[in-house]
Amino acid sequence: MPSGRMGRGMLDLYLSRHGESTYEADGIADGDPTRHVPLTGRGRKEAADLGAELRSVPIELCVTSEFPRTRETADIALRGRDVPIITDAELNDIRYGIFEGKPLDDFHAWEHSHSPNAAPRGGESRRHVAERCVRALTALLAREERIILVVSHEMVVGYILNAARGTTPQGHTAHLPPATPFVLPRTDVEKALQTLRAWLDATS
Repeated sequence: MPSGRMGRGMLDLYLSRHGESTYEADGIADGDPTRHVPLTGRGRKEAADLGAELRSVPIELCVTSEFPRTRETADIALRGRDVPIITDAELNDIRYGIFEGKPLDDFHAWEHSHSPNAAPRGGESRRHVAERCVRALTALLAREERIILVVSHEMVVGYILNAARGTTPQGHTAHLPPATPFVLPRTDVEKALQTLRAWLDATS
């Protein structure tokens, strides 16, 4: 729950994946935000459940990636509430390149055999995702809203949560449940930022 501290500036960051999408249900990689991939019926229910879980949280701002599935999740979760929703491309899912539209397991097999600095042809490295996380967290910490909800993707949310515990993004992110909120107080967000920056500096 929110810390109840006074003053402006972010106090608590709520992080959540989107609800299940049609591509996710079929195990298909989708790293293209211009492609309209909606939530499944199950995903819409997950988004509604997210909203119910956050009903008592005084969210002042919601930030999503550019993907339709994150915006749809946020719209459902915050339905009936006067919460502004903005997008930040830094929170986008990884670009899968040659694995786009193909079985997600194919990308994971490639991922396990390559370093975080490697990128599939036409795609993006996990290092670059970590760099985007740094920019996103820096921007969030500079905002005046006290309680912020972020709806993003498994890799982005996982990297931030792991970094808050001091774990660097070396390998595949463990599975995170969809449309489930994880709360980080400002001090943990700052720790995540510090962890990611140190890892990027050490691996540059």
